[in-house]
Amino acid sequence: MALSPLPFQDPLGDVPFLNLRVELNNPIDGVAAVFRHFLPNGVAGDEERDVKLNIVELSGGLINRLFRVSHHHQSTDGPYAAALVRLHKTELPEVFDRDRELRIIRFLASHGLFGQIYGRFENGICYRYQNGEPLTVDQVAQPDIAM
Repeated sequence: MALSPLPFQDPLGDVPFLNLRVELNNPIDGVAAVFRHFLPNGVAGDEERDVKLNIVELSGGLINRLFRVSHHHQSTDGPYAAALVRLHKTELPEVFDRDRELRIIRFLASHGLFGQIYGRFENGICYRYQNGEPLTVDQVAQPDIAM
């Protein structure tokens, strides 16, 4: 089944790319490397590169693993306090087009509906963490909540 074309054009060439594949079986060092690459001064402008990182795996992903990363001394509710590093568990090219997904995410981010994208790497992306709770399937169906 072919996907319909997107109603907008968005080349991915300007999304920073890191030539790194994070190991799914032991991802912590790779997740830290991604964070430090895309946010070399930290998300709060901290000049200390060797500051301890707080890495927490978030639950619920079926085809992705999601990690919230912040400096140990930062809270997660301040502006730019944390970033998300999302690892693709598996490649599903016949079902899931990752480039198309990234274009849609960028479109949503440009309208304030998704966090700023910091960059992508071989098996994932890194973007700004938004404090809050994910919507449930029932909540998405409620116009007063989803809009």
